[in-house]
Amino acid sequence: MSRHRDRGHPEVVHQPTGGRRQIARLTAAGLVASDGARLVARIDAIRAALEEVAPAGDEGGAAAADARVSALFRRGRIVAIPRTPELRLSLLRHLAGRFERGRTYREPEVNAVLHEAHDDHVALRRYLVDEGLLVRSDDGATYRRAGDAGADANSG
Repeated sequence: MSRHRDRGHPEVVHQPTGGRRQIARLTAAGLVASDGARLVARIDAIRAALEEVAPAGDEGGAAAADARVSALFRRGRIVAIPRTPELRLSLLRHLAGRFERGRTYREPEVNAVLHEAHDDHVALRRYLVDEGLLVRSDDGATYRRAGDAGADANSG
């Protein structure tokens, strides 16, 4: 935590406003507690909070994947496209769910759906096709969610 001393009163320690706000949130959530002049992490409470997000016995399961994907979003938009293949695939599966099964989409429609999530909709579209989650027609004009009846087997 960043602190600075008041020049007029060297014994007074100030915390930046944002820091105080974050500490208040952590304290209110029961994740930290005051112990005199210092803060102490409450490991039991942190473990319990993590258990709510990804219950024990579900490691690598749908709940854990959902939590990891949710962490990639801020205000409904992807903060950064993950580089790790496993996390990127989880994100792409999530994005593929935004497309209706059985519906054919023109490229501008696909771009609009993906642009709602991230500015680099072209990369997302390419990743979806490369992973076989969206299927592109031979002429490249239309797309369908993979697994749909009548979807073109061509992915490139």
